[in-house]
Formats: sequence, structure tokens, C-alpha cells
Amino acid sequence: ERRPSGLENHHRSTNHFWGMEDLIFLDLKKPSKADLQKGLWAFISISYSREQADSHMPAIGEVHSLRESSRQISLKALSDANADDSVGLLARYARLLTSMGSRFGTAVDEALRRTEAQLAFTWNDALRPEAKCTLSQLGFERACAMFNLAAALSYRATIQNTADADGLRAACQDFQHAAGCLDAAVGSAAGTRWATYKGLTLDVRPAAFEGFRALMLAQAQRCFFERASRDAMKGAVVAKLAAQVGLFYKEAAGALKALRDACEREGPGGDAVEGPAKKKKANPYFQDPKANMTRDERERYQAETADKVAPPLLLSLIAQAEAQATLFESWAQFHAASEHEDAYEYGSQVARLRRASELVGEAAAKAAGVPGGEACALAMNTAANSIREAEAVAEKHNATVYIERVPPFSSLPTIEPKAIVRPTLPSELAPPAPPPPEEDDDGRDSALDSGFDPFASLVPLTVLEDASVYYASRDDVLRQLGDEVESLDSTAEAELFAMGLPHALAACDDDAKLPAALSEAVARVHGSGGAAALGEMLANVKQKTKDLDSLAMSIDALLEVEEGADAQLHQQHGERWACVRSSALT
Repeated sequence: ERRPSGLENHHRSTNHFWGMEDLIFLDLKKPSKADLQKGLWAFISISYSREQADSHMPAIGEVHSLRESSRQISLKALSDANADDSVGLLARYARLLTSMGSRFGTAVDEALRRTEAQLAFTWNDALRPEAKCTLSQLGFERACAMFNLAAALSYRATIQNTADADGLRAACQDFQHAAGCLDAAVGSAAGTRWATYKGLTLDVRPAAFEGFRALMLAQAQRCFFERASRDAMKGAVVAKLAAQVGLFYKEAAGALKALRDACEREGPGGDAVEGPAKKKKANPYFQDPKANMTRDERERYQAETADKVAPPLLLSLIAQAEAQATLFESWAQFHAASEHEDAYEYGSQVARLRRASELVGEAAAKAAGVPGGEACALAMNTAANSIREAEAVAEKHNATVYIERVPPFSSLPTIEPKAIVRPTLPSELAPPAPPPPEEDDDGRDSALDSGFDPFASLVPLTVLEDASVYYASRDDVLRQLGDEVESLDSTAEAELFAMGLPHALAACDDDAKLPAALSEAVARVHGSGGAAALGEMLANVKQKTKDLDSLAMSIDALLEVEEGADAQLHQQHGERWACVRSSALT
């Protein structure tokens, strides 16, 4: 069933608008069995060691059990009683897959493809349950697990008591968390090989994720709109909230239409198994009926033939999203009209309400007869009655009391949408703190039960790869330094050999090889004070040389005086002066 069994938990709103029984939740994908135990053991044996694989065997077994428990949830219908437990269990499995993806990367996929384990994940399509896809990619398993978590969150949101403020807040939070899980699923598919596989089921394609994400955000924003309308907030504020709700619904319808068009191009789907795609042989006698059509004719043809290949559930979601988008455009005009009334602009109020009445009529027509959209059609009719009643009152008052000219709708200001919600991840996906080293009753470690990563002791493969690169670079640097040291050592030995070293130093240190006379002379020199005494004597010689130079200069001066006196006396006495000069003495 697309709706829960009974509407007792969907209380009608106490305001004059409508209840929220037309909220949509996603169906769960149904997985087939997979031997995770054998596959993970083989991977850890290859990538780490057999000892590590054996030591982690209890954790591997619990991971396998956790997947099987998640699979059982998918096989059973969600209910009010098991919604919380289902969200918790699916979140634990999705968190574990996220941790394994960051720890092991894509290496686990390549390793399992080369082993006898041949681990393969098979999931049925949530939109077309008879179709399924089988891939041996851990990222594909994580994306599907995230989709199921988003589906369980969206279901839990629809069973909240939206007539209560706390229930409305809880529903809004669950819808935002569902959008966050779908965002995470898109992130796990980005840049991966499996995301480009042509045999993917409809529900895990980018257009589907985009459409479902926008649908969840639309319903989360709608909770804010409902709360603002109940609290009688200013009409301009409520109108902006309603305009954003319609914009989200419009984005969802556009993305799901792209998915529908892909169905029309590809034809009916079947089982898809990973492998090389088979090239279809063209039929020379077949002519594409759209070949000579105009754009409008092609769109009309696609709309008429889409139901032959697109799943009915997808078509129902598109119709409901389009109807809701038009409805909330109508509600935006309705609340904007109240602003004109407060400003005494009764003509503009009537113009807004006329447009709101036209739009709600279009929304009701889109929702009429949609399979599975009975609650949506009921909401449209209830909204149409409220809006048309308000329009009739405003028309009557303006015609009988205010008599203002009604301006064209195109001349009125455009309502700017205001987004309040955004995709967020649920707290259940946050990694918990490591548990204490305790054991449960059967002797096994309770780490997995607490949500902690059971493979925390295994170094991530990316770290091992980086470490191996580091060690290789370190060895290269050490090898280069060793070569340089050897080269410099050889050069130094050659230079020393050219100078007779260290042999000359060894000869000077060994006195036993010197001649006896030379050895005695060296001993006398050392006994007289050695080099220090010789240095002192040389210094004294230099000083005495200076003294002798000074004495010689004094003698020269004295001789010059004597020679001058001798010359004077010889001139005075002539031949009678016969004294021998000092310079003539020998």
C-alpha cells in the first residue's frame, strides 16, 4: 500500500485550510540475500592478512546479521509500531557501510571481483518492484541502504500527529533527514563506476534522487507553512513560505518527468546484471514516430505513451507533485491577498484571489483520477472550497462597499519564495564514541551493538597506500645520501693521500724510528723548554737587535762630531796637526 493502513494518525488541522493526510512517503527497496561474511573475510585476507581476517570473524558475522535484519525490514511493511526501530536499524547499517567505504574505499570492490566469493548485491526497484539490479559494488549497497533509510524516515514523518506542534516539528525534521540521506546517496555515487551503469533501476538514478530529495524538502517546508498559517503570521511571510513549497514540488515534478522520459526512451525494464552492455541491432524497417514531429507534438506523444513503459507509481508521484506545486502557488496568492486587505488595497486583493481560484482549479483537475492520489484530490477540493469562498466574499465587498478597480494580475508584485529547510543527516548516522572494552553474555565484543565501527583496528587502505609511498620516498632519499657520502669519502681519501697523510703524522708520532743523534737533539730541545723557549729566545734576539742598532747610531754620531773637530783643527794648525783620525784606525 502507498498509504498507512488507516488515517487515525493523520489528524486534520484545526485551521480553516486542510489536513496533511496527503503527505507522501517512499517505498522501501527490497534486497536479496548476500553472503557478506564470506566476501568480507576474503577481502580482509587479501588486503591485510589471514590472521586479521580470522580475528575479525565475529565482527564480520555480525555485519552479515545486521544486513539480514535490515533485509527483513525491507521485506515487511512499515507500521506505526516498528517505525522507530526500523529507522534505528537501517541507520546503523547505513552508518556501518559509510565507515567501511571510507576505510576500504573501492579496493573492496576490485578484490571481491577477483575472488571466489563473488559478492553481489541485488536490489529490487522501489518504483517498479518487478525490476532489479545486481552489482558487486559496496557503494551501490550504501546508496540503496541510504535510500531505504530515507524511505523509513519519510514514513515516520507521515505518521506524526501533525495537528500538534511537536508532531509537526518531528515530521519536518524527519523529512529534512530523509532529504539528507538522499543527498548522501548521491555523494556515494559521485565519481563511481557503478553510477554510470546503464542497467541501474529507476529509483537509484540521479534524476530519481533529485526528484525524491525535492519532494522531501517540499513536505518539510510545508510543515513550516502549516505552522505559520496556524499561528496567523503576516500574510507576506506565509505567502513566501507557500511559494517555496510550490517551487520544491515543481523541482520534484521536473526531475521525475526526466525519469519518466528516460523510461519512454529505454522501453520496459527487466533484470539488470553488471556486465558489458549488449549493442542492439538497428531495424531498417522501423521508423521513429517522433522523427518528424514538432516539439509540442513530441511532448504530447511522450505524455500519451509514457504510461505504457513508465511504472504507475512514478506517474502518480509526478501528477501529485504537479498538483501540489499548482496548489501552493494558489496558497501563495491567497495569503498575499491578505496583505492587500490590510493595506486597504481591495482591488489588488480581488486580483490575487481570482488568480488563486484559477490555480486551485487547475490543481484539482491535475489531481483528479490519479491512482493512489485520493488523499491529494481530497486536499485539493478542500482547499478549492476555502479559496473560492474567500474570493466570493472579497468580490462581494469590493462590488458593494469599496468599488475599487481590479488591476491586471500581471501588474502585481511577484512573490519571492523563502526557503527555511535544507537536507540534514539524522543523528543516528553520527559515529558514536568508542565503547568500553566490555563483553556481552556470549563473550563477543559489543562494539557493533553500540554502533561503533567493528573494523576500527584495521588501518584504512588509503593510509596504507600513503605510508607505502612515504617509505619508498624515504628509502630513495637515504639511498641518495649514502651514495653522496661514499663519493665524498673517496675524494677525501685521495686528497689526504696526495699530502702524505696520515702516514706523515704517524711517522712524527713514532720517535723509535728517528736516528739516535736526532732523537737526542729533540730531547735536549724539549728539555730546554721546547718550542716555547725557542720562541722566547727569538723574541729576545729581536729586542737586542734594536738595542744594538741604537748603539751603532750613537757611535756614528760621535764619529761625525770627532771628524768635524779634527777637520777644524787641521785647518787651523796645518801640517803641525798630525793626529790620526778615528776613521783611519783599524
